[in-house]
Amino acid sequence: MNYRLPINTIKEQIEAKLQHNFGLTLENATDDQCYKAVVLVVRDLMVKGYLEFKKRAEETHTKLLPLHGIPDGTLPEEQPVQPWD
Repeated sequence: MNYRLPINTIKEQIEAKLQHNFGLTLENATDDQCYKAVVLVVRDLMVKGYLEFKKRAEETHTKLLPLHGIPDGTLPEEQPVQPWD
């Protein structure tokens, strides 16, 4: 995902978060409220990036370990059970 956004877009997103979550405008919000609005915008971008990554991984049938992101081998359910001799 491309995280480069025009400054006007970022400002609009921050103002929208301030309005939606705090009922404030950028002019009358405190520094703490502005910080929280920025964090919410960044979180939204990270979630969008994760969902795009997950979709690409599913399309390419890439198997990933959820903790480390290391490609996994065949899944146990794909391996036939070998009988004991």
